[in-house]
Amino acid sequence: MKDGFDLKEELKKLPDCPGVYLMHSADDEIIYVGKAINLKRRVSSYFRAKVNRGPKIDKMISLIDYFEYIVTDSELEALVLENTLIKEHSPKYNTMLKDDKSYPFMKVTVQEDFPRVLFARQMKRDGAKYFGPYTSAGAVKDTIELVKKLYGIRTCNKSLPKEIGVGRPCLYHQMGQCAAPCQGYISKEEYAKRIDNLLGFLNGDYKKVLRDLETKMKEKAANYEFEEAAEYRDLIESVQHVTGSQRVVKTGGIDRDVIAMARKDAETVISVFFVRDGKLLGREHFHMDCRTEYNVEPETEQSGAAGIDTGTEQSEATGIDTGTEQSEATGIDTGTEQSGATGIDTGTEQSEATGIESETEQGKEQSTSSMTEQEVHKVAAQSQSSDDSQTTPYTTETVADTGSQIMEAFIKQYYNGTPFVPNELLTEFPVPERELLEEWLSKLRGGRVHIITPQKGEKHKMIDLARENASVVLSRDLEKLKREEARTVGAAKELAGMLGLPSADRLEAFDISNTSGYQSVASMVVFEKGRARKNAYRKFKLRTVTGPDDYKSMEEVLTRRFTDERFDVMPDILMMDGGRGQVNVALRVLENLNLDIPVCGMVKDDNHRTRGLYFNNEEINFPKNSEVFGMITRLQDEAHRFAITYHKDLRGKEQVHSILDDIKGVGPARRKALMQHFKEIEKIKEASVEELSAVKGITDDVAVEIYNFFHEED
Repeated sequence: MKDGFDLKEELKKLPDCPGVYLMHSADDEIIYVGKAINLKRRVSSYFRAKVNRGPKIDKMISLIDYFEYIVTDSELEALVLENTLIKEHSPKYNTMLKDDKSYPFMKVTVQEDFPRVLFARQMKRDGAKYFGPYTSAGAVKDTIELVKKLYGIRTCNKSLPKEIGVGRPCLYHQMGQCAAPCQGYISKEEYAKRIDNLLGFLNGDYKKVLRDLETKMKEKAANYEFEEAAEYRDLIESVQHVTGSQRVVKTGGIDRDVIAMARKDAETVISVFFVRDGKLLGREHFHMDCRTEYNVEPETEQSGAAGIDTGTEQSEATGIDTGTEQSEATGIDTGTEQSGATGIDTGTEQSEATGIESETEQGKEQSTSSMTEQEVHKVAAQSQSSDDSQTTPYTTETVADTGSQIMEAFIKQYYNGTPFVPNELLTEFPVPERELLEEWLSKLRGGRVHIITPQKGEKHKMIDLARENASVVLSRDLEKLKREEARTVGAAKELAGMLGLPSADRLEAFDISNTSGYQSVASMVVFEKGRARKNAYRKFKLRTVTGPDDYKSMEEVLTRRFTDERFDVMPDILMMDGGRGQVNVALRVLENLNLDIPVCGMVKDDNHRTRGLYFNNEEINFPKNSEVFGMITRLQDEAHRFAITYHKDLRGKEQVHSILDDIKGVGPARRKALMQHFKEIEKIKEASVEELSAVKGITDDVAVEIYNFFHEED
């Protein structure tokens, strides 16, 4: 089983409610997605004694390493979300559902002069109104047949009014199911009234229709016309099935984040549900420490059980480590207080829903205390860094323990770094300085943003669902959070204590990589509070050193790092990949620059594994099972990985080399233009200056350079 995943304990923590569960293999692959009315009973059943499950299921169970789950508000939501996750991840053992089927919609072509009602499998931005998605294709088709009988709406493909009078009425008109606008039998205004009634029906105003159908059914039955009565009965059942209250899609084109929280003592979990274009796109959970410092910790949703460290690289944007579940789910109602299925107007302009990248190069964490307007705008201005610049370090300060203040602090930090701001934020608690935050968010979005704290209705139900998911994560992950804190923050404090230093919050490690001096490069890796801060990583290509000289290479790299003004933050400890020699090089550079920074060497044993630290001319050994040893090992391995990856990239590019690359003024674009024009190198060699300058993008000076390059001997 996955490290830190106790099967018996996790089974005990399963909730007695509907939801979707995901089974993972040992290599983090999702091998099965299922839904359940009762998650506890359903998931537990997989781990009981065999009960004629069949060889396929038995094989799947043998591959399960751990599981995760998502709580939903109903079985219907679980069904729709299950379908979305299966299409997203294509699990190996979901054979019965691994097809290209999608849930059906009803489409009303309101952009046409004489709209039609059609069956559709996908929503498109074509100006039509879509209703759904629905879970029964048969019920949708029955309802289309019903509305044709009720309102005489056409379903043909004729272009009206252009083709009015062409041909003769179709069979549906003769059956009383079409008003035949193609023959001019109904005016555009009268037809529009029927469409309005149809839209009202599909929007949930169907009680009158049901009453009329029931009346007709009883009349037919009273006249002993049982076959016709049965048809009305079946239509009533189909309407009830389709128009049953669905919390799937009820608003058109809305982008919304739903933010709720769960707390226990000092631990807080923020749950964010992302609704994009009326569909649940995904969710994230953030752990917040509300004791003395404000920290946000990751909750991986995409590649592991929620709350279980999968070892994936995490975002450092705004100091918030995220694990994004990017499922294009449709499973949660987005919010108007209407009953029945509600239409989505796709003719409106919609924004693209965006996730959070796993290894962003942007973002900084900001202070989470209440902010003035000037400070709020400063947040947005500080959210950019380049490959060669150093970002501002995290700032932490005390955060009050009320729900409103925690919610406000989260919004400030999170939306400072996220690339997308929705139209609307639903928050569990009212947010202080709401108008100021709305103004800031509106500027980030480029359009009006509203922060709402719903008290009732469908929006409040969405808050309840987000809070329920946060509670599930919090109750399950409290022990994991304690272990993670000891592994990171605790290890940093332990290191500072061992070395007698005031702080070890920011560690910078350097390593050199080359192949016998060829393509010599260096890496700079940053750990803050025991965690890798990937957007602060830097890589260097050596400029002044030739040959395999690690000491001179390290001297150049450190000099460049500490003399570049873009690096405006100093490390608490400088960590060198090596022993006394590398430490002395670092000390000499720092002395020349009048800098006082502690320097440690990360010493390896004969098997190239971390052994201890070299500090103040002494080697410090620590138990191999200690948290500080694990942190130093991770830091050293990461520095080595980052350096060797860069070296391999450069070496690979060098192996794909053209003789044209050696000519001054010829880059990839001109090289491509030359090859497209002459087709082969020999013809380029034989070309005159005039022929070369005739190639698009080749100037006279470059043409001379190319000619001279191939005719130097002449």
